[in-house]
Amino acid sequence: MHAPKPSASRLFRPLDAIMRVLGQASIILEQRAIPMSVSLYLSFRRVLSSLIGLLLVTTIGIMELPSTKAQDPRSFQHGIDLVPLPNGHYKLIWSSSGNPPTGANSDGSWPHDVYASNIDPANPQIVPTTLISRPEAQEPASSAITADGRIMVTMEDGWNAQNLLAQRYGVYDTNLNPVTGYPQLVLDGGHSGHVAAVENQFVVFYSEGWVAGGGVDDLGSGDDVYVSVYQSNGAFVRSRSIAVGNATRDWWPIVAGSNNHAMLLWQRFVDNETYSELIYSIYNPSNGSFVKTEALLATELEYYTYDVQYIESIDRFLAVGAYKQGGGFAYLIDDQGTIVGEHLALPEVVREGQPAIWFDEGSSAGPNDNTARVVYPKSDGGVMVLELTTDDIALSAEIAGLPWQTAGTDGIFTAEDDVYFVNLSPTGLIERTFQIEPVLLGDFDGDWDVDGTDFLVWQRAKASGADANGDGVVDSKDLAFWQSNFGEVGTETGSTAIVPESSSCLLALVGMSLALYFSTLYR
Repeated sequence: MHAPKPSASRLFRPLDAIMRVLGQASIILEQRAIPMSVSLYLSFRRVLSSLIGLLLVTTIGIMELPSTKAQDPRSFQHGIDLVPLPNGHYKLIWSSSGNPPTGANSDGSWPHDVYASNIDPANPQIVPTTLISRPEAQEPASSAITADGRIMVTMEDGWNAQNLLAQRYGVYDTNLNPVTGYPQLVLDGGHSGHVAAVENQFVVFYSEGWVAGGGVDDLGSGDDVYVSVYQSNGAFVRSRSIAVGNATRDWWPIVAGSNNHAMLLWQRFVDNETYSELIYSIYNPSNGSFVKTEALLATELEYYTYDVQYIESIDRFLAVGAYKQGGGFAYLIDDQGTIVGEHLALPEVVREGQPAIWFDEGSSAGPNDNTARVVYPKSDGGVMVLELTTDDIALSAEIAGLPWQTAGTDGIFTAEDDVYFVNLSPTGLIERTFQIEPVLLGDFDGDWDVDGTDFLVWQRAKASGADANGDGVVDSKDLAFWQSNFGEVGTETGSTAIVPESSSCLLALVGMSLALYFSTLYR
């Protein structure tokens, strides 16, 4: 559903009347119909010129308003994943209304196809190929890979559906050759689905139905959410309802998979409010049972602005989101659905934004010490860096930066300190590369090592520097970072910062040049 286009004639009527009055005033002034001194004449002339100029600028802005409002960014591109391959490369899979995108058709329908590109982390370059193409839209594309190397791509599909939309899928090998190729049906009438892998099974979490009224721009909301399980060759296993019935309105279901279970995360409509509730459940795809039945995770949620990931190195699900009134949150949830860590004072994440995650074995943020580093795009245009343990979330950096579009973002670490993001936009894929310098959590006195002096700073809680996780409290969680990093030595260049990759020809530029320096627009 799309927002209606505002009436330009109604917007112009008051401005037209004002312009007529100012025009008549200008004629009277120029004809000297009213006696006045030269200085007073010049003063009136300057005032009238300023008012007419201001109204012209306003008129131009209003002329642009209808087309701007009508252009939902998702009508250009929507849905993106960077899927890890066994050889260390990735498959970038996304939906787009052409390449470059063209936006909605003249009748308002969306013409998205699904595209793919191989990504070599050593030298990321996007070379798009068409994976799925039919009339109407196949979006948003959501993709996942099983332990045995099969990739599922699922999307809501406007082509040849009896109930306006259908949730469909295809399964492919790592070269994107069809195993059980598109179009395979999840549910005619299904929409907004996402997929995750749990070992050698796919879990598709999707919506069904639509209820008019309320929600974003009063466009309504989804109605029910369901889950379906498939073998890695695409064969159907089972389905079950998750939240169904007239008592609640549930939609935008997303999912992450651990080695055993899937975490289901979705938003629930709240009557007479412009925010939603965030609900979660833990599902066992092997037998179709709930490990944890639905539970409330957060209230006063900004619609659509949340994400869930499985962090393998700490064996935890990470759920993040944004509050309607500003700010954000993150929860660590174990495989049984128990909340084991939280941070309720984070920056806002960007809508439909996924993170880059680093936990390479043997690294300073890897399985050997049960930690991970996660970089999320922020709604205000920058990124935040989270350092995770099995029971704590530390905000180690919050860096301002360029704005993100809201139709989908995903990222990867190309090395321990290098991050690569791809962001969907109305003009095409935006690629961004950042360098993240290492963080030495537990260095409370700032002398670039973690030793007994830092323990004394923590013990006496003399400074905010002892707040390693950035939650505003100096406690045992901060001591855990000191313990895990005791004996480590950093350098004075080791403070967390995000900087662009070096390029000597751009170092002297500012303003718009800085934007070009940080990001490369792929068309």
